[in-house]
Amino acid sequence: MKTRGSKASPFFMFIFGAVFAMAGLAVILFLACKTTLICERVQPSPGGTCKLIQQKTFDRKEQEIPVASLLKAYVDEDHDDDGTTYRVTLVTNTDEIPLTQIWSSGYDDKQKISSQINAYIQNQNETSLIVEQDDRMLVYILGGVFFVVGIGIVLGSFISLLSFL
Repeated sequence: MKTRGSKASPFFMFIFGAVFAMAGLAVILFLACKTTLICERVQPSPGGTCKLIQQKTFDRKEQEIPVASLLKAYVDEDHDDDGTTYRVTLVTNTDEIPLTQIWSSGYDDKQKISSQINAYIQNQNETSLIVEQDDRMLVYILGGVFFVVGIGIVLGSFISLLSFL
């Protein structure tokens, strides 16, 4: 004779696992982003434009920024209980524009991008700039872990259900 004890029901575990897996899939589909900044300076200076392109799985956003309006780039910091995360922010004469919406670790990588942008802004003879920040791998790993764990819980609930029969 089998007793249930305090174990969660297979139905509850199935629902929990499915929600966990869907959350992982949603993270992958909606947060994975590759950001590219492409600047072309037109002579006589300060003509030209920069395009900030954010490519997600189902969405692509482009924002044009006049080269003449770029003042600098810096690494923005966010501090919380989990530590410090960073992102590159562009400063124009009217606004501050984050390069990405995602804060992540890795100060040195962001500082390198910020330095490249600042060197381009300061050197009027530099005709073009292309910098990329690809956050997809981090998001794929995080979302993938949630998805795999969720599927494991779903499969475990089926095995539990079979043991009840």
